[in-house]
Amino acid sequence: MEQVDFLHNITSYWLTRKNLFFVENNELLKSDKSDNCILYKKRPRFTVESFYRIQNDQLSETNSGKLNYIDENLNVDNRIQIGNANNIAQLNNSFFRFSEEIKRKIFRNGICDGSGNILWSFDESVIRCGWGLELMIYSKYLDDEEIFKRDILTGETLWSFNASEIGKYTDYKGEHTGEIRGKIQLWNNYLIVPLTGKKLIALDYSTGKIVWEAIVPFSKYEIYNDKIVCLYESAFLEIDLSTGKTLRDINLDEYLKIGKGIDRIPEYKIENDRIYLTDYRKFKIGILDYNSLELIDIVTINHQKDAWQIGDLEVQNGKIYVLEYLEDLTKNLHIYKDDIV
Repeated sequence: MEQVDFLHNITSYWLTRKNLFFVENNELLKSDKSDNCILYKKRPRFTVESFYRIQNDQLSETNSGKLNYIDENLNVDNRIQIGNANNIAQLNNSFFRFSEEIKRKIFRNGICDGSGNILWSFDESVIRCGWGLELMIYSKYLDDEEIFKRDILTGETLWSFNASEIGKYTDYKGEHTGEIRGKIQLWNNYLIVPLTGKKLIALDYSTGKIVWEAIVPFSKYEIYNDKIVCLYESAFLEIDLSTGKTLRDINLDEYLKIGKGIDRIPEYKIENDRIYLTDYRKFKIGILDYNSLELIDIVTINHQKDAWQIGDLEVQNGKIYVLEYLEDLTKNLHIYKDDIV
């Protein structure tokens, strides 16, 4: 594993298959993804009010009700305007999902067509949204922990699932109602939902009924080769997505050379049968073989004295991207290349 580039004093970054976008000194810049990312283009009209993310392998920007797509030359394609919505996502070629905060803790959530015509909307205390290709999913009430699915054309609720009971847990403060913790993903016809109480459940996407539930070491997980993979500290757990049955449950102490290499694993990504992981306090990046769990490589990034952690790990085509966080709230982007890939 060798370092191939370093970007100083950036705020955020986003990856598409071909390009690396990042913000530096309030400018949105783009680089190609050759071995040395040195060809920059600038777009000075970046504003902190904009919300950026990757949609359909393109960088999108939401600002004041506008959804823009930004191409590799940093040209802007204004796709749609929906009132003052601060969160807009394109669901497919025909429909857009939008959310607008209309007052404290109340959001207007709805669907519009490609011309900006609103099909339906509701004012509600929903703070997290997701979607399938045809039918909406809303989740996580401010007042309760619920997932429900709506018809994309009418807004009719097709099913709902309340996580308050099944995710119930106890800590030093006593018993608490269950909460949704982490990302919700759709795999085939299963909705994978992480809950408090160290539980992971699969819901039937058609009915909202529980298909299986599993106990996991932590709510973070990755889906890889039709399996769920959970890594936390020195625990490795692999679960069959179809059945919820545990396939591997392994302590990684020996594999990670505790005390000499990786102690904790806050972030990890899996690509091409290799697990890329970080130890955020030791400023280390490691690579494990997915099948044997053998430690293939480990490096300590060349960090500044005032750095306090690394994070925001991304991996794409054998390149490893990680941010170095500094005490003055600035960040540096380190880019490494896996020698084998």
